[in-house]
Amino acid sequence: MKILQLVPTLHSGDAIGNNARTLKEYFVSIGAKSEIFYLEADADTERDGRPISDFSKWADSEDTAILLHYALPSPLNDIFRKSSGYRILIYHNITPPEFLDGYPHLQNISQEGRRQLRMLRDIPNLSLADSEYNRLELEQMGFSDTEEMPIFLNFSMYERPPCPVTLKMFSDRDTITFVFVGRVTPSKCHHDLIRFYGFYKRYIDTRCRLIMVGKYDGFERYLRQCTELADRLKLGDILFTGKVSNDELLAYYRLADLFVSMSEHEGFGVPLLESMYLNVPVLAFSAGAVPYTLNGGGVVFHRKDRLGEVSELAGLMVKDSEFRSAVLQSQHQRMTYFSRRTMTARWVKILREKAGFRDLVPLPDSL
Repeated sequence: MKILQLVPTLHSGDAIGNNARTLKEYFVSIGAKSEIFYLEADADTERDGRPISDFSKWADSEDTAILLHYALPSPLNDIFRKSSGYRILIYHNITPPEFLDGYPHLQNISQEGRRQLRMLRDIPNLSLADSEYNRLELEQMGFSDTEEMPIFLNFSMYERPPCPVTLKMFSDRDTITFVFVGRVTPSKCHHDLIRFYGFYKRYIDTRCRLIMVGKYDGFERYLRQCTELADRLKLGDILFTGKVSNDELLAYYRLADLFVSMSEHEGFGVPLLESMYLNVPVLAFSAGAVPYTLNGGGVVFHRKDRLGEVSELAGLMVKDSEFRSAVLQSQHQRMTYFSRRTMTARWVKILREKAGFRDLVPLPDSL
């Protein structure tokens, strides 16, 4: 029995790559031979998989499941199409072109990615989507036999010590800290975060800061627009961190009083889970997959033109201990849906009932 995964890129800190690595670990733990095949990898991640040129040496039997992680157009589609065995598509979403206005090369990639995805609709034996939002998109494209399968997170990576230097840099003041984690792109709406922060600082409490964690390569123009907005509003204590290490990320979560998202397009929203797992209250605009991922956890709002109400709500989540405790409890309850126990049970069901690997057994509950 083999379970082989195809990923376009295997980068450190990337949600899809982390998902693939966690799945590989799980598949091996239940007795399967498993490997990840990539087109590109970082120097520190290439050991976690193999180049796609090695794929043919592994895919040599019918007793094989092939998993294609789909998030952009790539030559992996043809390899997936021609593969024997049980084929599973895992759709991680493609940012729609309307959210990439001003970046025509990325709009072209988005359009081509959707075109190639539609061409695959009759190929998979099973099509998974990491959120109900994405599953509905597959259904609209004509895919049959679709299921939601959330990203399988390795929560042990969040139990490591946070960066002490980062903690020391920012923990020396009595200051409310708003944090957002996500690549600096127009669809994530960092400009709206700055507007929210400005309103909060002006009308609710001046003792606050905004930390936006995430890389911005390729979107320097949008970054400049955001910093110019902050300058026009005469706001201080705003930080764009750029790309950070895992221990630095953990430090920013440790510092956070509130995770705030103004994003208008999320295919899943891993930082939402990270925040909930690390006991950071979540306040998020209800768009894309956000309401599906939170689904009763955290607090969602539906209008950005009422920043006064949003700011007052943020103030309650920070300062009202009873309300804050209730929000954290809702997040704790929601996280059971993404637990290792729940995820392993869902994968066992798929591999047994769909792929026909009936000799598989679930991991012990302790794992």
